[in-house]
Amino acid sequence: MVGFGYKMVWVAVRAGEAEAIFDALGLSQPRTVDWPEGVRAVYQDHGAVALTPALPGADGTTWTLAIGQSLSTVDVCELSRRLDREVQRFGTHRVVEWHRWERVASGVLVRVFEYVGDGGHVTVWEGEPDEVERAVGLPPVWPIVEGATIEPGAAVEPPDGRVNEMDLMRVAGGWSVDPTGLDGLPAPGPLTLATAPVTAPRRRWWWERRRA
Repeated sequence: MVGFGYKMVWVAVRAGEAEAIFDALGLSQPRTVDWPEGVRAVYQDHGAVALTPALPGADGTTWTLAIGQSLSTVDVCELSRRLDREVQRFGTHRVVEWHRWERVASGVLVRVFEYVGDGGHVTVWEGEPDEVERAVGLPPVWPIVEGATIEPGAAVEPPDGRVNEMDLMRVAGGWSVDPTGLDGLPAPGPLTLATAPVTAPRRRWWWERRRA
């Protein structure tokens, strides 16, 4: 296998089947490729999405990953409802220190965290951090001081709210699969490389807005 994750967006589906995820994401033009070709494609082509075979991960279950920059516009709550599975999404971009993770169970948003390092801002905080997030240094609640008027978007001081790309990979590993740790491991199967539908995005993540 070939690891990935830095400067990328991916979705993890608990006990997911690649065919069902393919249909739910509205993908087209599937073809089977080896890991080096598939990972290279999703970095070079914004409209490319690669699906992994089922991979062993957190909670002793398997996780299927969908990899692609266009996945930043997917409605993960709707995806979870359609698949009837837990769905997680991760995104990171080291240039601006943008890091985001989301968790949805049974179509219900459980947790979202987003941090933009070049401004020192926590831009999204919904739900409560679990023990995995606490282990990377997040405070138990936000605002970080009882009675304070700090809101998401306000500048923070380290270590409260500040994370880096390695912290995000630790959260991914604790929740599902750390994709950077796949590098060099035997592949349980090839990747399925496909094309994402061309749709008007409902929203664009912070680093995409900046790049545009």
